[in-house]
Amino acid sequence: MMINGEWVKGCYYLDRSLKEYRNNRPHFHDSWRIDVVYDNHRFRSRHKTAAEAEKALLLLKEQHIEEYVATCEWCGRVFEVCSGYQRFCSPGCKAAYRNQWRRRSLGFMVLDEHGRRLTQKVIPKGK
Repeated sequence: MMINGEWVKGCYYLDRSLKEYRNNRPHFHDSWRIDVVYDNHRFRSRHKTAAEAEKALLLLKEQHIEEYVATCEWCGRVFEVCSGYQRFCSPGCKAAYRNQWRRRSLGFMVLDEHGRRLTQKVIPKGK
C-alpha cells in the first residue's frame, strides 16, 4: 500500500461491524483499524481517524525497516524494496543477470577473431 508516495506493508480500514445491542437497538463500531505482519507477528490496533492509522503504519515501518532493505544480486547495491520481494535494484541489473545466466547455460563458447560467439551446429544422425 502506498502512503505519501512510500510503500508500506499492511493495510488500514474503517470498521463498521456490529458492536452490541443496547435497548434492543444495534450499535456499531466506528474506528479505523490497521493490520500488518512483521517477522511472523501480526500487529493490529484501533484509531479514531485515518490519518492516525497512516501514522501508525509508518511508525511500524520505521521500527521494522530491515524488512524493507535488500541487496541487489547483480551489483551488490543496498536499496529499498518498493513492492513485495525484489532481487534487483533496477531493470538493467536484472537484464545483465539474466544474460549472464543464459551465457553460462550455453556451455562451451567459441569466439571468432572479431569477438563474436560461434554456435556449434548439431549434425543430425543418419545423414
